[in-house]
Amino acid sequence: MWSFRFQKYFRWASLWIFLAALGLTAYMTGSSDPVLFSQTGLKIRMTELSIKAEALGSFWWLGGLLSAWFLLFVGVPSIVLIPVLILLTHPFKAFLVLVVLQTLVTAAIWTVSRRFGIQDPEGNDLRPLIANLGTGSLELAFWPRLFNLFPLRSLDLMTLSGIPTGRSIIPALIAAGCGNAIRTALNIGWFYYFFAVIVNCRPFPAQDLGWFLALTAGQILSHLFPKIPELIPTPKGVGKIVNSLAGPL
Repeated sequence: MWSFRFQKYFRWASLWIFLAALGLTAYMTGSSDPVLFSQTGLKIRMTELSIKAEALGSFWWLGGLLSAWFLLFVGVPSIVLIPVLILLTHPFKAFLVLVVLQTLVTAAIWTVSRRFGIQDPEGNDLRPLIANLGTGSLELAFWPRLFNLFPLRSLDLMTLSGIPTGRSIIPALIAAGCGNAIRTALNIGWFYYFFAVIVNCRPFPAQDLGWFLALTAGQILSHLFPKIPELIPTPKGVGKIVNSLAGPL
């Protein structure tokens, strides 16, 4: 379930299902409320959603967090959850929630995989490269997560193969959490400034557009760098693994 091949198709299927549901909802809502798609309409609707979310009880928030954890566990990409979280709460809270959830999912996958002996399907091809890292499991836990090209759940399984049996997963989990934080910051920042540009509700639209374009460039590079060995900004050993996963340009 967490192999690179399966996750690659699963994350795209999840994204298309989300976009189809979003488009259907927008069509059904917009047909009865044409003003919705104006900047004023979007601004009003986003404010209403935020106010309603603040009024939700802890039971609903807990249920939502558990549902989000499960979706991340099976491999649904966080970009499906980020727009919802940004609309419902402050971006910084959304950042903290996603980083914690992603790291808890990583801990769960490592625990389950060790308990039931689940192996990385790509492990045979990568094992020589991972073995050359020696004690570099912390680097393996951190650096590949910076690239949005790779599904996190597949990286979890790959990283575990570099942690010797019997060694605590805590140090590698901290490194993975740091990688998750940087990746999440890029993704949440992109969506936040995307909404800011579309709705135009902030006092400095030119500044918002500049941030949006800069973060868009970051998104492109996070997909492009792994395919160009000379440009991969990682330690050499990890760079070979990253490039092997990404394949040729």
